[in-house]
Amino acid sequence: MQFDFLVFAEVEKSFTAEAESLGGRVFFIEKPSIRVNVYKKKLKNFCLAHKNEWQYVHISEILVQKYIKKYSIKYGNVKHIAVHSHATKFVLPSHGISAIKNAVKMCIKSVRNKILLSGIKKKTDRFFACSVEAGQALFGKKIIKDKRFCVLKNAIDLLLYKFDGEIREKYRKDFALTDKKVIVLIGRLCKEKNQIFFLEVLKTVCRADSSYTLMLIGEGGLRKHIENKITEYNLKENVILTGNRNDIPNLLLCADLMVLPSTMEGLGIVLVEGQASGLPCIGSSCIPHEVKITPYLEFAELEKGAEYWADLILNTPIKRFDAKQYVYESGYDIESNAKLLIDLYSEVL
Repeated sequence: MQFDFLVFAEVEKSFTAEAESLGGRVFFIEKPSIRVNVYKKKLKNFCLAHKNEWQYVHISEILVQKYIKKYSIKYGNVKHIAVHSHATKFVLPSHGISAIKNAVKMCIKSVRNKILLSGIKKKTDRFFACSVEAGQALFGKKIIKDKRFCVLKNAIDLLLYKFDGEIREKYRKDFALTDKKVIVLIGRLCKEKNQIFFLEVLKTVCRADSSYTLMLIGEGGLRKHIENKITEYNLKENVILTGNRNDIPNLLLCADLMVLPSTMEGLGIVLVEGQASGLPCIGSSCIPHEVKITPYLEFAELEKGAEYWADLILNTPIKRFDAKQYVYESGYDIESNAKLLIDLYSEVL
């Protein structure tokens, strides 16, 4: 079974080599803008150029599902369609603008989404989601009870998260963290991941114990704003901005605690990775609780504020645990989930 990918060029190039090494092809198309007719024309031409090449289309970019579904069936002769939900919210407030402008912007986005998501249940053979909550948010309560709905867990390769003391020691030495208590926060630098809030938490933590260091892994549009906040809060000695990395399991080995203060998540897969690595974890209560696969993940409400979160961190023991059996029993291992997906495709191919 071969998998090919159609992606937006500016955000997905890092995955090309891996896909091609496994026999797949990666095609790029510009992200649609207000000139949606340009996108529709390019998509139509793409489907015509590759007519009869694919039997199944699996759509993850839901705001263009309407066009992908229409053109892949009409011009690409595709017989089967799946739509995949990865989030529990699809309209979020913007950062750095007034409440009135935010309300107007969110209203416009809501109308846009209603138009673009119309007909999402039509001509769809399978409804996938990373969690029940993400499925209900996009498809509604009725669909998640339908036999065509399935939760596809964001699974991981357990072998990558096996504890290795030598790697931990090396990475902590490389990052000058030998005598530090390391908190890791992974995610795109954006308002949804809420790094700005956590910097306020860290400021409070470091007033009590300056040995704490935050490792922020990821890139995004808020990087400059985050850098300014680090300076404003006098945290230059307590924050490491790593940018995007391809060695996440090793970075988790050098950490002592994981946090994820997101305002929304479809699942929060990094918390599965953190638990698999044996880290105690703290996540916001906005995250689907399905991600809790060990007793070592605690949820906290963002509304309780920075002081509350700081107390949680300061009172969390710095101690790793063995999570292998927990992950197996929760069904997040990559092998069983890959088999499930192939079996679902095979039912109609």
